[in-house]
Amino acid sequence: MQKFIEAVQAAGLTSPECIKIDGNIQRFSSNGNRHDKAGYYCLFNNGNDFIGGFFGCWRSDVYQIWTNQSEAELNNRDLWLENRRKIEASKREIELARKEKASNAAKRAIEIWVQAKSATDDHPYLKKKGVKSYGLKVDEQGNLLIPVFDLKKELHSLQLISTSTEKNKHFLPGGVVRGHCYWISGKEDIIYLAEGYATAASIHQATGATVYISFMAGNLLPVAQALKASKPDSRLVIAADNDAFTDQNPGLTKAKEAAQAIGAPCICPEFDPQYHETRPTDFNDLHLLQGLEALKLRLDQIQPQQEQPKPAKEHKQTPKLRTGAEIRNLDIKMEWLIEGIIPKGAVSLLFGRGGIGKTTLALQICDAIASGGSFLGIPAEKTPVIYIDYENSLAILVDRLKKVGGEQVLFWTAADSPAQLDRDPQAYVNLLKSHPNALLIFDTLRSAQTGDENESRSMALVMQTLRQLRDQGATVILLHHTRKGSDSTYKGSTAIFDLVDHVMGLYPVKGPEDDQEVDEDHMENSDRTFRFGTKDKTRFQPFKHFLRFDKESHLFVAADDPGDFTLAQIQKLIPLEGIIQKDLLPILDSRLGLKQRRALALLQQGIGRYWIAEKKPFKNSLVYKQFCSFTNPTGNTKLQNCLAEEPEETKNCL
Repeated sequence: MQKFIEAVQAAGLTSPECIKIDGNIQRFSSNGNRHDKAGYYCLFNNGNDFIGGFFGCWRSDVYQIWTNQSEAELNNRDLWLENRRKIEASKREIELARKEKASNAAKRAIEIWVQAKSATDDHPYLKKKGVKSYGLKVDEQGNLLIPVFDLKKELHSLQLISTSTEKNKHFLPGGVVRGHCYWISGKEDIIYLAEGYATAASIHQATGATVYISFMAGNLLPVAQALKASKPDSRLVIAADNDAFTDQNPGLTKAKEAAQAIGAPCICPEFDPQYHETRPTDFNDLHLLQGLEALKLRLDQIQPQQEQPKPAKEHKQTPKLRTGAEIRNLDIKMEWLIEGIIPKGAVSLLFGRGGIGKTTLALQICDAIASGGSFLGIPAEKTPVIYIDYENSLAILVDRLKKVGGEQVLFWTAADSPAQLDRDPQAYVNLLKSHPNALLIFDTLRSAQTGDENESRSMALVMQTLRQLRDQGATVILLHHTRKGSDSTYKGSTAIFDLVDHVMGLYPVKGPEDDQEVDEDHMENSDRTFRFGTKDKTRFQPFKHFLRFDKESHLFVAADDPGDFTLAQIQKLIPLEGIIQKDLLPILDSRLGLKQRRALALLQQGIGRYWIAEKKPFKNSLVYKQFCSFTNPTGNTKLQNCLAEEPEETKNCL
């Protein structure tokens, strides 16, 4: 299992000491601390020496699928799909367990908080740090309690700081910290975001400002994003820890990432070399070493460089109104990268069940647009294409590109750790600067961000980021998964549906005779037909194409329209001499399984294309007769009853 160990280490985690391949979720220390079991993995022995599963870390939001063979190397699609089903089932188990633990932690936090007493300023930790208690409490053991709130002030967990040493900081097991915070209220023209309570309290005591606490460096970004959305009239400053004595300076690195992502200034303390022996890092250290005045002077240094005057509120813009006639006469046209399928300058969603082939389909679309070729015979507008792949290994990508082509497509692969939309959106703004008006494909939504795809606030932030990229000239396609038990419905919060422009689905239909979603019992049929088209929402125009997966090329190709196939089958059952409707309906039911309502709709649809209908008043019914088409010398196409004697070229046309 050396390959698995190497994969875990490549993700920045400490690998498990013992590896079990039993299909059960195993916990391990992902940071070398034996008491920290934030890491998890699950491995399956699928037979034929094929081992697969996943690993991750709740603390650092790592999640990766792993297999010891690529799909191409395995050459057994049944085993590959079975492994993916096991992974999805186990991941749901992990998610349910995580939610249950979070709920229990929140309940426990409320119980502890209600029973606790208000903390006084003489608590040992507060005295050591030279700060006051701002709304804190202590439990029966004397632990200092700091609430972990969301911005609606709902309690999710507690941070406990023991009386003995600062190192004894911990949160309630299972409590959700990511995206949550605590704050010390004050003036709000400028608000600060810091990591720890002592740092925040020192800043508040020096400035009188409101200061938010993220508790850890990795939580600065999600809290900063939430504050930017909820406090639009306040200027946010990231007050970073300067971990100069720690490898890669995580405090300052994460603070800069958060600041860049939301366009906020970032400042960290600076220390005279005479204090380096004490290894100071944060603004509380600056407070203790040089006083509150020195702390305030350092924060004030950011003002002349980055302060931007706010627009005067009293001078509001007068709305510019246009008449419908003015707008109608504008020389602006709807543009497409692939006519009728991929709208230009839009955020589109392409959903499909895991393993159904949506990545292959997306790569075919990318290849057509990047090369200026065609897709399903429809010409594509040549445009730069950047494919951001969070999930597939290089081996899988190599195999697929050998079949698809994609020579001119640019890739940011999973092996190169692509930026996540909710952590580093600026990375994609920078991409657009070097590749203007590019098509950006994110594979997939679940892996492109760190939030909960069922939670509205998380998805709203991600979708707003994608719309901002759209407004800067990008076309965006977001690949996404389906709900359990339905291949024609995508999963997640309604915020996805509300903020996307164009929804496309790829799912199998029962066969060439029916445009209906297939049930799971038919999934392994390699000859199945797929429906690819708009589903539920589009701001442009609806479309649908029927595809099949070609076994030789391993690509999607055009298939017959299921509806047309059924119409052709009905045509064969209509005799040349004609048949009245009441006699035809039971034949369609017995031969094709078409119930009356469906049969009547198809009979109406086929008039003028596959048959003609004549009303017979004395029988109070329609008579259906076949017709044939011919082209006369002038090039005009006419429809004729096949029983007619003239013109001569229509005889025996059937």
